[in-house]
This record gives sequence, C-alpha cells and structure tokens, in this order.
Amino acid sequence: MSFFTNIRLQSVLLFILAVLLYVNTLGHGFVQDDPVLITHNKWVQEGVNGIPEIFSQHSFSGYLPPGSPVENVLPGGRYRPMALAFFAILVQIFDNNSLVFHLFSVLLYAFCGVLLYRLFLRALQPAAAQQPARMIAWSAALLFVTHPVHTEVVANVKSADELLAMLGALGALYLAFEAVDQRSWRWGLGAGLLYLLACLSKETAVPVLLLTPLALWIFRGNSKGAGWRPVLPMAVAFGAYMLARGTALDWNFVGEMVHDPLNNPFLKAEAQQWVPYSPDEQAATVLFVLLQYLRLLVWPHPLTHDYYPFQIGLHTLEEPIVWVSAGLYTALIGLSIWGLLQRKRIAFGIWLYLLALLPVANVFIPVGTFMAERFLFMPSAGFCFAAALLLAWPATRSSRLALPALWLAVLVAAVFGTLTVLRNPAWASDKMLMQTDLKTSPESVKLRNALGTALLTEALQTPDSASRRLYLQQAETHLKLAVERHPSYYDAILALGATVFYLNKYELSIMAYQRALQLAPDDPKPKTGLVYALRYGSEYYAQNQRNPEKAMALLSGAWEISPDTAVATRLAVQYQLAGQQAEALTWLEKALALAPNDTRLRENLSNAYRAAGQPAKAAEVLKRPQSFTTFSPGGSGGK
Repeated sequence: MSFFTNIRLQSVLLFILAVLLYVNTLGHGFVQDDPVLITHNKWVQEGVNGIPEIFSQHSFSGYLPPGSPVENVLPGGRYRPMALAFFAILVQIFDNNSLVFHLFSVLLYAFCGVLLYRLFLRALQPAAAQQPARMIAWSAALLFVTHPVHTEVVANVKSADELLAMLGALGALYLAFEAVDQRSWRWGLGAGLLYLLACLSKETAVPVLLLTPLALWIFRGNSKGAGWRPVLPMAVAFGAYMLARGTALDWNFVGEMVHDPLNNPFLKAEAQQWVPYSPDEQAATVLFVLLQYLRLLVWPHPLTHDYYPFQIGLHTLEEPIVWVSAGLYTALIGLSIWGLLQRKRIAFGIWLYLLALLPVANVFIPVGTFMAERFLFMPSAGFCFAAALLLAWPATRSSRLALPALWLAVLVAAVFGTLTVLRNPAWASDKMLMQTDLKTSPESVKLRNALGTALLTEALQTPDSASRRLYLQQAETHLKLAVERHPSYYDAILALGATVFYLNKYELSIMAYQRALQLAPDDPKPKTGLVYALRYGSEYYAQNQRNPEKAMALLSGAWEISPDTAVATRLAVQYQLAGQQAEALTWLEKALALAPNDTRLRENLSNAYRAAGQPAKAAEVLKRPQSFTTFSPGGSGGK
C-alpha cells in the first residue's frame, strides 16, 4: 500500500488526529490539581523569575491556598521542575489563560504520537522498509493516539509532567538508536540530555535507562558492544538527576507518609484505628490493581479520575481474580525474558509496559494511591506496540491479509477515538468531573468529600433559598457517606459540620465540630465552627423550640471554648427571660469586662441594675472609666 511509503504524511495525519480528538477540551478550565501547580503556585505565578525556586525545591513548595496568609506546604517527595518551569513560561507570556494551557497540552500530546511512530519505525529498521513493519509502527501509534485512557493526561493540564517525561524519554531512546546506527557519540550525548530532561519532568522516565540496552539488543543485536555508547551518557544524566533531586528534597526521596488511607491506601480499620495490610493482603491488592490496568488498556470503559479508598478495597490471596492476575503477569514476564533471549520484537512492547509501570505499581515505592489512569500513559505505548504486532501478524503470513489487518486496527482506533471524544467533556470543570465519575467510583471517600465540599461552596454562593437548600442537602448526603466510611476524615468532618450548620441541624454540627476538634486540637477552624454552632443552636432552641435550658447549656459550652462578648450577652438575655436577674447581671458584667468601650453594652448593664432596684450600682456603671486597650481573651465577640 503506497500509503505506508509516505512517512511524512502519516506523521501529519497522526498529529491532526490527536488534535481533533481533544479539540473539545480547549474551552475547559483548570481542574483537580491544576491550581496547586499553576494558579495557586507562587513560583509559577512569578513567571520566569520563579524558575530558580522551582528547580531548588520540591514541586509542592510553592502552593499557596487562596486567602491563606502563609504557605500551606503539601508533603514533599516530588521533584518535577520541568513541568512547573513550562507552566511558569506560559504564565509569563499568556498569564493564567486556561485555553492556552489546554492548547499546549493537546499539542504536546500530538507530538508524543508522532514521536512514538517515528521511534517504532527507527527501531524496526531495516525491516521498516517493508510494508508489514510500517503497518506495525503506524497501527501502534494510531492505537496510542486514540486510546481513551489518555484523557486524564491531556485534559488535566497538570499532567504536562507526563507528556514532557514521555517526549524526553522516547526522544532519548530514538537518539540511542541513531547513535548505534550512525556510530556517533553525538547522538549518544543528545540521548543523555533528553533523558535528563525527561527525569526532571517526572520520575516515571527513570526506567528508560534500563529499557534502552534491552531495546538495542532486541532490535540491533549489540554484538560488538556499540549499544552501550548511548547508555553511558544516559547513566551520567541519571546521576545528575539524582543529585539535583536529592539536593532539592534534602535527600528524602519518598516524602512524608501520613498514617491515613488517603495518603497510604494500604491501611484497614481495626478496633477504631488504621492498621497496615498484611504482606499477603498488600500483594493480593497490588495484583488486583495490576489486572485492572490490563483491563483498562484492552477495554477502557468506564473511566474515572478516582481510584482512592474505598473504591478499591482490600483483596486476599483466596480470591480467584488475584490468581488470574498473577498468572497473566507471570506469563508476561516469562514471555518478555524468552523474547529478550530470542530477540523477538514483542518483547520490547512487554518490557516497555512492565518497566514503565513498575515505579507506580506500589511494588517498591509507595505512590499514595492504589492506581490512576495517568499512570498508564507511558506503559500504554508498550501495550500498543505489542497489540499492533498481533494485529499485523496475519499480514506477515500473507500479503492478501494486510488490508483486513489494517482495517481491524482502524476499527479499534475508531472505537477508542469515539470513547475519547465522549470522555473529554467530563473534564470541563471540577463539579462536572466529580458528578460524572461518582457513577464509576461511588465508594471513593475522597470523591464524596470533594463533591460535597463543592456543593457546599455552590450553596453559599446561591441567592435562591430553595436551590441553596437543595445543594446543602446533596452535600450532606455525600459528606455523611465519606465520614461513615472514613471516621477520621478531617476535611470531610469539617465540611459536614458547616453543611448541617447551614441546614439548621445544630446538634449534628456540634458533634461534627467536636470530632474535628479532637482530631486537630490546635487548628482554629473546628473551634470557630463549634462556637458558631453552639451560639446559633442556642438561639434556635430558645426561639423555635422554647427550650431556654438547652439554649443556656449550649451558650455555656460556647463560653468555655471562646469567652466573648456575644456569648456573654446572649447568656444574660436568657437568664433575664428565665427571671434570674442576678445571673443576668453577672453575665452582663462579664460582657462589659471584655468590651469596656462598648457604650450600648454599658447602658444595658446600667438599665439592668436599675430594673433590679440597684440605682447606685446603675450610676456607678456609667461612671466607670473606659479603656483603650481591649481585653479580649477570646475575641471581642459580635463577629
């Protein structure tokens, strides 16, 4: 087929196809972790001036939450400065224009597809001059470009780290083939440079250092040792990367592991505490996850951005599905070793898949989550190459089968492309993504909390009372489910306390804030929320329930936490209504002591003494000197 003789045309078509598949993401905003790395990252927002800081610290060091006077530094352990530097340059030129960021994300992805096609052609030389080999390279790149599992990487701007890592890693491998074919150190040095840039983009590029000699052996034989020429500069580049990473992270390569299932998913609840999985349980769960990765590559539907606990639960070695996974991966490893020894091309695809997946498989290094679709970005290139070999296998047996084999690859790509286009709209906004993926990940406590918090925020911004209440009720449902599954989920408990507060469910709000205060006694947020719940709860019981005893009990609780003028004044009112004038006067005195310059409060106290038959005391109150230094152990109240 003459089509396969025009490499430039095929490259252009792949590029255009990639752009068309994701053109419906260009109008999307920033979602998920985009603000952490872009709009709320102070180093990125400084543009090119922030690049030195980006390369000298861990990737989350510049995160500054909106409204926060100080940095809220997220756990370290991540060093991906290239993506942040890329974002800083875009901010310098285009500010925070989300359309531009999404456009560059799509273009980077299109370049990945073209590079992958050229790499496969280069690897298959001199067989690439033959039609079956060209079909393999084209089909593999076509499957990769259309695969729906990549939607997270392209539609979520922060995943530029995945795109840049793949461009650098596969570019380095391409130049390694050039170095061997041209017998030139120049290409080897280029491979080392690209490999360094790939590692600085994301650590998932690291295994390419091991993949390169394997690939050169499979496709070139390496009988005279020439294949080691490009590997040596790459090894030096790896050393430079580790030095830069160690310096930036203070040689703490893993970072902080919080003892919580949302940071370490291999924890289970026992006796009201989180305990680690047993080794057998962790191995079984990892095997289950690895099988899910293969399933997503073969049939990528439905997709979700959230595989956090407890969407994926604990698995044991007694489950047949775990042994199915163990058998499949044992077969893959065996086939990859046999193929390596026999220099079979399919071995390259398997090794690329296995080595690229290893850093994120929770086998040696914990990654903080069970799995993620973005983790399949580079491994999927190996899968697509192996799949293309299988699809093109009939064409190697008979030239008459070449066209049917090609159309089969096109048919699969058409299905993949359709799923990709249909998946993209879910990434338009955080709310859209969460509502869409809740259907696929209903057991995820992180997703429940995120959606509940988003609905709470939307409720507070909605003027219509009916819509506001509906949003709050929906938020309560999601947050309750999150807290039921994860009783120590601090963020969800705080959000639940606020949600039921606005629904006038003060008892539930009080319990939620009390629980949050137990978990984080030094955080002012639950203390403030609890005081508000107690204060407004007292008004509710006093006015709506006609229960002054309950109202005074709640106010007394608020006073113990935060003695302020507003609480003391409300207690005085309740005691007055109950006919306990002496107690009322005591609390008015406490209120005035906290706000001695409050003229209205001073007059109220004087009138109260006069009504109690103590005119001398009433006059004395009015004559008391005012103070210009406010005594406020818990705030002057009223706010």
